[in-house]
Amino acid sequence: MTSAPDTLIRDVTIDADRVVTFMGPDLRVYGTPFMLADAEMACRDLLLAHLGEGVDSVGVGVQLQHSGAAIEGDTVRVHTRLKSFDGRKADFQVEVFRGDALIGSVGHQRAAVPLDMLRKRVASLVPGKA
Repeated sequence: MTSAPDTLIRDVTIDADRVVTFMGPDLRVYGTPFMLADAEMACRDLLLAHLGEGVDSVGVGVQLQHSGAAIEGDTVRVHTRLKSFDGRKADFQVEVFRGDALIGSVGHQRAAVPLDMLRKRVASLVPGKA
């Protein structure tokens, strides 16, 4: 039996949906919320290889430092490492690079959740459903 990987490297193109627009057209840079989303999805995708059928994960914690810029059209490399997983809680370290420059560092924690349990929990939040 082969073990699931504990690293994932993904290239992400900084498109118009990943840049901030509030500073004007000459400062369309990779926005922090989008860096976080890219890191979180990489963690989820990496963890899926460790989970069984009918199980996914939800984010439960994040620590982020956005230390450099990338501009629209750039490609960044998202290096994701699963530091620990006890079958329920996973801890990740993510580094985001523009070329050789580290522009972001993200610590992220996720919890494995059976989808049937999550569906029941979400349904209980909808008024009129039990």
